[in-house]
Amino acid sequence: MERETLQQTKKFFSRLGGIYFCGTLITFAIQFVVFKILHNVVPQMMKNHDFVMLASSLAMYLLAMPMLAFMIQRMPREVLPKHKMSVGKWITAFFMCYTLVYVTNLVGIFTTGILGLLKGEAVRNPIQDIAAGLSPLNTFFLMVVCAPIVEEYMFRKLLIDRTARYGEKTAMLLSGLMFALFHGNLNQFVYAFALGVFFGFIYVKTGKLIYTIALHAAVNFMGSIPLILLLNTEILNEINNLEGNTTEMMNLFVQHSSELLLFLLYSIGVFVIVIVGIVFWALHFKKIKCAPGTVTIPKGQRFKTVILNVGMILYSLFWCVQIVRQILETQ
Repeated sequence: MERETLQQTKKFFSRLGGIYFCGTLITFAIQFVVFKILHNVVPQMMKNHDFVMLASSLAMYLLAMPMLAFMIQRMPREVLPKHKMSVGKWITAFFMCYTLVYVTNLVGIFTTGILGLLKGEAVRNPIQDIAAGLSPLNTFFLMVVCAPIVEEYMFRKLLIDRTARYGEKTAMLLSGLMFALFHGNLNQFVYAFALGVFFGFIYVKTGKLIYTIALHAAVNFMGSIPLILLLNTEILNEINNLEGNTTEMMNLFVQHSSELLLFLLYSIGVFVIVIVGIVFWALHFKKIKCAPGTVTIPKGQRFKTVILNVGMILYSLFWCVQIVRQILETQ
């Protein structure tokens, strides 16, 4: 392959960022139109949180994302070498992946907590809002089935296939950054970035999207379904209504002992996964190596070339505005 000039490389990333920016605008436009139509056709259904989330997500996954994919596929790409990942290695990756999410989520919670103190009001967490209104079945369909398939295709395969020639590290970091920004809120940004980079590593080393889709689905399941089930149980509301009455609380625990046992086992399971994951990170961290690409961007020029261009700036700025709006939004 002929060596590209920095200017050509910068134009390539600007075009890539511009396409994702256009895809973002298309997504918002389609969702707006769909909601307008639904408000006129079935206004009563717009009061149903499950229906609204389902309509919003399907409008994005079935209409907007295919348009974005069509635009990206016109850009040159490289076919990554395919390597099989054993079941044992996938399980190890899951432990590392979940631990990464757990730890970086704590960083996100701490950050939003500090901002909440400065703001004088807790930063609104859209994930909790979604979890509070969705049924377990819809949560499973949207977060465990749809999101992993579509997001891994859009932010791993399409993106990394077109950027891996500039080096695996560049492709992974860009994949993580654009994936994190796409979530549009600070609560998810930190762990989505870490998760996106890790998924990017798995993809560049295997060339097979099925492994990252499975990891993404497993992480989303662990982080959503148990929470939805907990929020849907009567015991949570009853505990909140007891106002510190010890006797009634003990009676409540006895009456709902099976539910409490399940959540206790879940909590223990999460603790075990995190501890084992930390051990795996300690054992494997030094083994994580990123191969250079066929096109080298000189040190000191990478950020300016990859990020500081019109397309990437537009994409980043749009989502940064959404994140700031989420931080400033009142409860």
